[in-house]
Formats: sequence, structure tokens, C-alpha cells
Amino acid sequence: WASAPGPCASGPPPRALYMAETPHVPFRHSRVVAPMVGASDLAFRLLCRRHGADCAYTEMLDARRFVGEPEYASSLFWSQLGGAADRPLVAQFCGNEPDELVAAARLVETHVDAVDLNLGCPQARAKEGVYGAYLLDDHHWPRVFAIVDALAAALSVPVTCKVRLCDSLDQTLAFAAGLQRAGCSLVACHGRLRGSATRRRS
Repeated sequence: WASAPGPCASGPPPRALYMAETPHVPFRHSRVVAPMVGASDLAFRLLCRRHGADCAYTEMLDARRFVGEPEYASSLFWSQLGGAADRPLVAQFCGNEPDELVAAARLVETHVDAVDLNLGCPQARAKEGVYGAYLLDDHHWPRVFAIVDALAAALSVPVTCKVRLCDSLDQTLAFAAGLQRAGCSLVACHGRLRGSATRRRS
């Protein structure tokens, strides 16, 4: 993450602070509004953009529910689209089945600029559903890499991943390299360990 002026600073930051657009991520992503469950709706994203954010995520979307429950998809995504004023936009999904994640992502790919796989949620429900940060354990890595590979092959927009730290720096770097080889265009790291389901701030 590049350092940047606070939200009350006037004017845009110096150009040097922008992360360059690349063929892999063809939009600015220097000051990014991270996904927050129950908070990252359209109104919040537009407010953040007004104060200098140049990219935003949706809140975490459950891929299985998104495909199977129209009311869920409408409430959290379709009713929260803001057109050009809310772009670039990254849709974040959670899940652990490649087919479900691809199906959900293909529904939204023409309305967003990238699709993100959540590998950072530490909540108890993520542990129960085996998604989010609970896919960071190395015995799940082949499944995660298969998901990223399937998404990258199926979509016309970049695939990104938001992760937490693994147990060691070497593990974290190895995991990130594996994600890149599988087709991930950008890895965003929340610099905390997963902790436990009841102690999320470790």
C-alpha cells in the first residue's frame, strides 16, 4: 500500500503515489476501500470515493447464496450498483467450491472491474463453512489454487485475492506465489494472523 494524504487533505495525491495500471489490473488501486460486511454498500462506497478512494470492494458475498437466492443477491449487489460513479468496483465472493464461485462471478463480471476471492474472513461462520481465512491452512491450498485457476479461466475481468498472514512469512510468500501461478492478478494482504473464531485481532 502506498502512503497517501488523509481523507481531509485537499486535492489529489501526487501521481507517484498511484499504483500503476497494468495489463493485469487495468485500473488505479492506490487508495482502496476494503470490503466490510454490513458496511460496504453503495452509499458508503460513494462517500469514500468523494474523499479520494479510487477503487472499492463490495461487501463479502456468499457465492452459493448469490446464485441460489435472488433476494440475497438483489439486497447486497444488484440494488447497490452505482454506475460510472462507483467504478472501479471489485465484487468479493466467499466459498470453497470452484463451480459455485465461477457461477456467481459470471453473473456479475460485466458490472464490475475485478472479482475477488475472500481468503481473510476470520468469523466463526467462516470456520463452520470452511471459507475465508480458514482456507489458509496448507492442506487447503490445492483447493484454493483450483478455485483461482477456474475463475481466471472463466472470467473476462481480473481475479484478485484478499488474504491474511499465514503462520510464517515463508508460508505467506509461498501461498501468494501459488495464487499468482494459479492466475491471481493482485493479492491484498490484511497484515494480521487469522487468530481464533473468538479472537479475531491476533
